[in-house]
Amino acid sequence: MKLNLTSKLLLPLAGLTILGLAVAIFTAYINARHGLESATVAQMEKVSELVTSSVSDWMRRNTIAVETLSRQEIMGQALETGGQRLEDVSRELKHYFDTYKVFSGLRLTNSKGLVVASSHASKINKSNVGKRDYFQAAMRGEVYISKPLLGLTDGRPILVIASPVKSGNQVLGVLYCTINLDDFTKTKVDTIKIGKSGYLYMMDKQGVLLAYPPDTSQILKLDLSKLEFGKEILEKKKGVHIYDYEGETQIAAFSHATDLGWTVVAVAPRSEVLAQASTIRNNLVMIGFVITTLLCGGIVLLVSLFVIKPVKMVVAGLKDVAQGEGDLTKELVISTQDELGELAQWFNVFLGNLRQIVGDIAVNSDHVGKSSGSLLDISKDLAASAGNSSARANAVAAASAQMSNNMNAISEKMSGTMENTTMVAAATEEMTATINEIAENSEKARGISVDAVRQASTATGKMAELMKAAQLIGQVTETITDISDQTNLLALNATIEAARAGDSGKGFAVVAGEIKDLANQTAEATADIKEKITGIQETTRQTTDEISSISGIIDNINDIVSTIAAAIQEQSAATGEISHNVNQSSQGIEEVTQRIVRGVGAIEEINQEIAIVNTSSDTISGDSRKVAENAQELQSLATRLHQIVGKFLY
Repeated sequence: MKLNLTSKLLLPLAGLTILGLAVAIFTAYINARHGLESATVAQMEKVSELVTSSVSDWMRRNTIAVETLSRQEIMGQALETGGQRLEDVSRELKHYFDTYKVFSGLRLTNSKGLVVASSHASKINKSNVGKRDYFQAAMRGEVYISKPLLGLTDGRPILVIASPVKSGNQVLGVLYCTINLDDFTKTKVDTIKIGKSGYLYMMDKQGVLLAYPPDTSQILKLDLSKLEFGKEILEKKKGVHIYDYEGETQIAAFSHATDLGWTVVAVAPRSEVLAQASTIRNNLVMIGFVITTLLCGGIVLLVSLFVIKPVKMVVAGLKDVAQGEGDLTKELVISTQDELGELAQWFNVFLGNLRQIVGDIAVNSDHVGKSSGSLLDISKDLAASAGNSSARANAVAAASAQMSNNMNAISEKMSGTMENTTMVAAATEEMTATINEIAENSEKARGISVDAVRQASTATGKMAELMKAAQLIGQVTETITDISDQTNLLALNATIEAARAGDSGKGFAVVAGEIKDLANQTAEATADIKEKITGIQETTRQTTDEISSISGIIDNINDIVSTIAAAIQEQSAATGEISHNVNQSSQGIEEVTQRIVRGVGAIEEINQEIAIVNTSSDTISGDSRKVAENAQELQSLATRLHQIVGKFLY
């Protein structure tokens, strides 16, 4: 998927912003959750402590009240005298019950446990509590608060405070009050709420429920000591405990009333305690969404104004350069002083360097064209020189053949002379004519040898010129190689600059690659030409050496012919003495014959060497044609390079 620059900038920034806000919201939520939980737990602990203190104080006050009533003289007198005093006590208890409305009943018993006076007349002489623990404890002289128990009349859970009634040190009976636990929890426990569904419950030191607002029927029936969390609370007596009950996590803060042995527990569902944290989390999420939206809008606006707009200006400038007519003289105009301004500045520097590179390529392509033209002319001259050398070699071969025929004729005639040596005297005139003919032929042979020497010298000079031309071509190929290397280097620099420019330099990278390919082709053609020129130079050198050898042989032939002429002249001078020197003449003729035979062999060697020269000339001519073809190809490459560079305005 192709993303524009705005998306590339916005998505990471938005992602980071959302991530940061998410972390902040999560951290705030965790802190709020922990803080709310801690605050709620602290509040629950405070509530449990206050309720525990309130229950203890209430029970203490009531205990003091019952004890105070039991110490009134009327109580002891009523138990001692009975009758009217008992009725007075009942009225007093009734008045106290109606006035303070604290207890569910006040009763006075005798030493047997029989109720003899009561705030409720229906209990007199009908209820007997002699077997109750609180009665027995009070009869021992103690003020006693009973554990919760079921009432004898209605079976409702009650609590009893009993105080002994004395006369001196003698315990006459017991005054006790009953407290209905249902009424007690309604006033002291049930009215206190923890959050929406949290509540307080109370249990005695054995773990039996004394107050339980969710279900009052469980009072004195449900023993929490049988449950794991109940054991934990009873063991700790005071603190906080988190437990699971009926599929929900509960937070319990509890406090222990030491004087009563009761434990007041404030309990609330943990989910409800943390509900406000969830509300805070949701509010933070909404705030984060609004902030993220505003930040993204601001980022889009700022990026569009300060990044996208300048980038579009840069892109427009690059398109104008890339898709136009290759005008490298244009420059980007960005007035900002930020990274985009620096980008435009350095791109303008790049265009300047590119203009210089293209200009250098254009100049070098002209030089390559001129050098290839010069190389083409040199190859043509080399081919012409090779043709002339071949023609001259053919002429030398013809002269050598003619000389060979003449030498054969001389050999035949000398053979006849040897055969007719005995007839020398008789054929002196014929011999003179023959000698004159030999002299003429010797003169011709000498002329031919001189001409052959001259032709060989000329061929040597041509070969030297051919050697110089080959060396000149070698220098030209080295120049072309240098130009190719420089062009290749320029193409490499252009490729690097195009790569730095990214997508904007792809078009020029293609041109740089084409230039590099042309430079490589030029280098390969130049290397081929250089190899062939080296072959031409070696062949020319060998040919020059061979022609020098031919020149030496022809010089030897010239010396031999001169010797022959001198011998003939000597024979002409001594014709008169031939008759006396027949034997010497026969020996001289034999020697001449041998030399002529050697001369004929030398001439044949000359013919063979000339054939080799012809072959070398043909090779040079073929190589010259190849040089011409490579030079033509190099000129075409230079023309193509010039056309490519001509597409740019620099």
